[in-house]
Amino acid sequence: MPLRSLLLCFVAACLTGTAHAQSWPAKPVKIVSPYSPGGLGDLVPRGIAAGLSERLGQQVIGENRPGASQI
Repeated sequence: MPLRSLLLCFVAACLTGTAHAQSWPAKPVKIVSPYSPGGLGDLVPRGIAAGLSERLGQQVIGENRPGASQI
């Protein structure tokens, strides 16, 4: 009996159409830095964003959100 249900699941999976996912990433990638602009905590994410942007061929944004004691 389990073999029959497995075979039916396989046939059902083969008969249905395949789903096509959108390319990744579909939106710009954001790197959030918990530090204020102008310091080392700002320069490192911007450097990483520039390198990732070239490698991915996608826009990568370094965003600063200071406050909340860098949590």
